[in-house]
Amino acid sequence: RAVLVDPGGDADDILDLVKRMDVYVVRIIVTHAHLDHFLAVDQVRDGIAKINKLRNMEAPSVSLHQADAMMWAMLPLQCRLLGIAEPSKPIANPTAWLTDKQQLSVLDGVVLSTPGHSPGSVCVHFAKAKLLLTGDTLFRGSIGRTDLWGGDPKQILASIRSRLLVLPDDTRVIPGHGAETTI
Repeated sequence: RAVLVDPGGDADDILDLVKRMDVYVVRIIVTHAHLDHFLAVDQVRDGIAKINKLRNMEAPSVSLHQADAMMWAMLPLQCRLLGIAEPSKPIANPTAWLTDKQQLSVLDGVVLSTPGHSPGSVCVHFAKAKLLLTGDTLFRGSIGRTDLWGGDPKQILASIRSRLLVLPDDTRVIPGHGAETTI
């Protein structure tokens, strides 16, 4: 069982990896609704659904924090403003909403609400694995931008202080961009 996080592009590469790893993807998590984190979600979900069907398994859910629903719906505007080609058809809405402290069925993962980069930004913590997926909340030596849709500099700092810096120092951090680091 696996979760897949932030399929922003390269759908074919993602699907090849899922096949090579021979995992059952039960959920696709989008850490926030900026286009570079979910632009390929339909292709990836549909591809994984086909893989899962061959194994007599269910299609994965697509999950997002509800506070980012409006930004999800604004995908065409995000594309136009950034000069990126819009999808040929609208991307399907998430099938499930993420909530703070939500338990995941994979590796005892827990969703941590970390607003600031966007209103609905989340991180995913796997305590036993000492692993944290941070989307664009925390990077190696930096934090996420707050000058984009829904960003709030005070809120992101509060999220990092209260939700992330309380984790063990040796927690491995995999950000949405760039090199990994530790807390």
